[in-house]
Amino acid sequence: MAIVPCHGKDEADGPVAVVEAALAMDLSIVLAGGELVRLLRRGKEVPCDASLLLTSSADQQTRGTLTLVQGLRLHADDCLDVATLPVSFAAASRGLAQILVQVEVGVKGQLSVTISDMVSNKSRTWTDFPSVPKGSQPFSVWRLALRDPLARHPGFTFGGCFLRVLEAPPVQLQEGEAVAPEATAGKIWPCGYFLARYASEELKSAQVLELGAGQGLVSMAMAAGGAKVVCTDLEENLPFLSENLRLNGLDAHVEIASLDWRCPASRARLADRYFDAIVAADCVFWPPLFQPLLDSLSELLSSNATAYIAMVDRQQSSHDFVRGLHDRFDVTDRKST
Repeated sequence: MAIVPCHGKDEADGPVAVVEAALAMDLSIVLAGGELVRLLRRGKEVPCDASLLLTSSADQQTRGTLTLVQGLRLHADDCLDVATLPVSFAAASRGLAQILVQVEVGVKGQLSVTISDMVSNKSRTWTDFPSVPKGSQPFSVWRLALRDPLARHPGFTFGGCFLRVLEAPPVQLQEGEAVAPEATAGKIWPCGYFLARYASEELKSAQVLELGAGQGLVSMAMAAGGAKVVCTDLEENLPFLSENLRLNGLDAHVEIASLDWRCPASRARLADRYFDAIVAADCVFWPPLFQPLLDSLSELLSSNATAYIAMVDRQQSSHDFVRGLHDRFDVTDRKST
């Protein structure tokens, strides 16, 4: 489970809202039949703990396994196994609340799991997990600084329409850390401006879906130009996005929807909608998201529709994504300097 330690002060931007540390991924249990039950929710401050009382899946069962998984979403298709633990307990009738699972996560990502049999009063605790490299914690580390209140960006003009957004402060990373998705959604990235300028002129009156909208600049520019827009991002970024729409008087003109590229069920909610175009600005930056983004485009791009993907080649990491585009679609490359 990733941790998000935050600075208490940012000298360049003034006071920072302090969150000592928080989980960056859900921690869940896999039940018999494959159902997932969340124990700890992403964003919960650490140290933290949770417990769940379970029953056996069959009468007079005495052994079983308990699998813990972590992921950005409960039903994402890339959840990772943390551990599969052997469990022994006294024989009892199915339905008896007998097996108590307790988990604790420390401030540095240390995980402890205790499983107790409430009938025999026996318990076992795990603190080392074979799937985790020796000497490391189960969860990676993020560093994120959030200022409160957020400042207003100076603004942009597209086709005579002036737009302003709330802007998050810069994120300061230590070596080996990765930026949290909330931070990437909290600023205007270079491609956002260029795609907003292009789409606001080329996609007037079109039905358009934006992926990874972040601040919503592209969606707002298109809506101001007359397009009918469905603007999507992760669930936790939608309040921020809604505030930008309200700030510009466009909250009644842009539809907002939660979309997690890595979750098939999330993608399926939009799969039956027709769109003339899909747009995505600066969404190609993290290699683990390349395949889910390609899958989302394949499932959501309507027949005879066009996707407009604006991206920066960061450390040549986008080459794999571009190859994936060429494998699945007819692609026209347009380079800008």
